[in-house]
Amino acid sequence: MGNPLARQRRQDAAAWRSIAFERSWGLVLWTVQSEKNLEHARLMKVASSIQRNGFDPDAFGDIEGYTIGNDTSFAFFIRGGKHRAAALTFLGYEFVPVRFRASFPKLVTSDTASVWPLVREGKIRAELAQNVLSSHIAGRGMEQLGR
Repeated sequence: MGNPLARQRRQDAAAWRSIAFERSWGLVLWTVQSEKNLEHARLMKVASSIQRNGFDPDAFGDIEGYTIGNDTSFAFFIRGGKHRAAALTFLGYEFVPVRFRASFPKLVTSDTASVWPLVREGKIRAELAQNVLSSHIAGRGMEQLGR
């Protein structure tokens, strides 16, 4: 039957690898309840700080990213400041100030998938990368991919 503790450790390690891979995309696939709890606490701490002190990009940095698009739709993909953006949205801010990240292109489209780092390194197929991009443009993130 095997050692249940060793089996749990293997399952936990697999779950953490899943989280690390998804985070490398700028996405988060929560598979461990303790991680969900930590993330919720972190978001509430950020929201509480913004509520008390206001939002000051000069003190904590800009919310940065790039535009993603296809033939018909576009969206802004946040690469830095996700927690601040989530907190501002939670607090009811009508607008979230963002800035283009200087080291990234201003626009990423699905027809350039073959040169994306994870595709170029062979970590994912171009078709999956294009599907992820399309799901984010549609505003559904990982749910559309059946995760």
